[in-house]
Amino acid sequence: MKEAIIDKTVSVIIRDVDIPTPKPGQVLIRVVVSGTNPKDWKVPKWQPDTVLNQGDDIAGYVEAVGEGVRNFRKGDKVAAFHEMLSPHGSYAEYAIAWEYTTFHLTEKTSFEEGATIPLAAMTASLGLYQELRLPLPWAPADKPTPLVVYGGATAVGAFAIKFAQLSNIHPIIAVAGKGAPFVETLISREKGDTIVDYREGDDAVRSAIKAASKGTPIHHAYDAVSEKGSYINLGAALDAPGRITVVLPVEADKVKEQISIHRTMVGTVHMPPAEGQALGDKEFGAAFFPFIGQGLAQGWFSGHPYEVRKGGLGALEGALKDLEAGKASAVKYVVKIAETEGHPSYPIPIAQLPSHVEVGLEHATPASAPREINNQPHLDLLHFQPYIPRPTANELFEFLRRELPFYRVQYTARRGDIETQINTPRWTTVFGVDETSTFIQEQDHPNSLVLVETKTKTPTPKTKYLCTPRPIPACLDLLRRHVEAANAAANADNKNPCYNFCLVNYYASGDDSIAFHSDDERFLGPEPNIASLSLGGERDFLMKHKPFVSGGIANRTTGGCVPSAARAMSRPGSTSAARGSCTDSGATLNTVSSPESRPAVTVPLQQIKMSLGSGDMVVMRGATQSNWLHSIPKRKGKAKSTRGRINITFRRAVVPGGTNNYYHYNIGSGGMYRWDEVAREMVLQDSKV
Repeated sequence: MKEAIIDKTVSVIIRDVDIPTPKPGQVLIRVVVSGTNPKDWKVPKWQPDTVLNQGDDIAGYVEAVGEGVRNFRKGDKVAAFHEMLSPHGSYAEYAIAWEYTTFHLTEKTSFEEGATIPLAAMTASLGLYQELRLPLPWAPADKPTPLVVYGGATAVGAFAIKFAQLSNIHPIIAVAGKGAPFVETLISREKGDTIVDYREGDDAVRSAIKAASKGTPIHHAYDAVSEKGSYINLGAALDAPGRITVVLPVEADKVKEQISIHRTMVGTVHMPPAEGQALGDKEFGAAFFPFIGQGLAQGWFSGHPYEVRKGGLGALEGALKDLEAGKASAVKYVVKIAETEGHPSYPIPIAQLPSHVEVGLEHATPASAPREINNQPHLDLLHFQPYIPRPTANELFEFLRRELPFYRVQYTARRGDIETQINTPRWTTVFGVDETSTFIQEQDHPNSLVLVETKTKTPTPKTKYLCTPRPIPACLDLLRRHVEAANAAANADNKNPCYNFCLVNYYASGDDSIAFHSDDERFLGPEPNIASLSLGGERDFLMKHKPFVSGGIANRTTGGCVPSAARAMSRPGSTSAARGSCTDSGATLNTVSSPESRPAVTVPLQQIKMSLGSGDMVVMRGATQSNWLHSIPKRKGKAKSTRGRINITFRRAVVPGGTNNYYHYNIGSGGMYRWDEVAREMVLQDSKV
């Protein structure tokens, strides 16, 4: 997996590491969004020898749980606080958190919002309730209890104000600057709350704080800034005896003796109680994180405003340096490690491509110019070797295997009176719909796709299909568009094939295969264009000409034949199929008769064998499907074949029968499988789709 570490210069280094395994009591989370915090740039500067994945705010899906975990299971939508200064933080595709610092997110809470909460909200609650010893939300204050929150627009300060409101702590005196308009949305003026502008100067701040309480002594202050003399202003404004909690080290002797300074260190939520204490911050956190989750579900608690920094892990460096420069006001920077895409027809949310993979597809494809292979009758191929650069192709392989739903389809084949049960020797999945229907965005819901009739744009009747068509997800649709463009660029007439279907096959090992066949079904129309892209392990791709029959060449599997012509052996600029990894074998002599050219000619027909590596693509055009068969045979004794391979094919179906066929044979009515990173195999998730 990819992981980002931060060095002392606040430079981000992205590296490949193993996916961690959860220990007893831990949860492995597939990170969708990660929050950022000021400590993420401060720690590397203060402790230059500590080079770590500094992310601590996790939002994503549970991938696996360690022994003894009771409250979470694979697939749960969660947010979590990662144990600071320990491995496997949130700046990665997978992160580790303890069960007791993990909480559920409902569908109403986005991953972005969830990622703003864990560290900052826990820091706020520890300071208010463990350090300042203020009334808890479930035992709220019953008398005026003034509280000063210095840095009310920061994430910690804002959460402190929100919790204080839940605890009926008033008046709240929030100190803020340009973030004051945001803080105004958090306070209750009718209960005496107010805002003090620190930009007016130290003396003005102290006077304004004292005046805001209207004579009620002020004994509590939360300093969410703890820099540039903020705690000194608080020490001067508070009445004795007073308590100030700070989030950074300060010089306590700069405030009067009757005012005590207490450091809030959120890391204590991962520490056992002090000697002699039965309960401590760890137990407080175990009780308070579920309380936060309940508040999100019921709507009386919310996250912090956020700004998504585009670019995934690659966006971290800019985000952290902007935090260091003080550019974030009333906002928390978050990065999308993998943003999910949902649709009612999907059995699971499907992640969008990591930004660096998307960039690779956008700017590095095709990685090589295609070779035209047309040196045999009715053969018209484009061979990209590779189409996607190998490193990007390998990452795409891992991503698709992990994120897509797969199926192991069984079906019955009838030949005459004989029925045969077929177990598909590979995992399959499919997306798309034929050209008589299309998916369009709803007017009032731009992120929602609905199925309509192509000509009338009216909703497609539910009775039209025997299946539920699924739109091609964004992670595959980007690839579809680029493959179409590569096709058009290679075609003499620049014609775009306009694919509307994407089939994905996963071959777990060399034992998985597909027999000789051709994609020549009538629902694909005449001379279908099929693009076949390989990812992962290297496998052989075989092609052979269909058998000849009297007067022509056997055509579709439904019968009939094509009047055959001795096609030109090659076009100007084309290359022989024998170059590179493509070899011809098994040559035979066949007579090919042509009504247009007499007498008949004798040509050698040779079986083709290509070794397809990760990122390679073959496009089968023109008369190829009508006249040639192709297969992926079993492969024994090859180390690379045990790695697994994904084959993506793009094609166009023209009638509803094509849609019914593809979903029947690639999804069926059986169970859905997903890749399990821990078990390293496809695991059945549901017994039915």
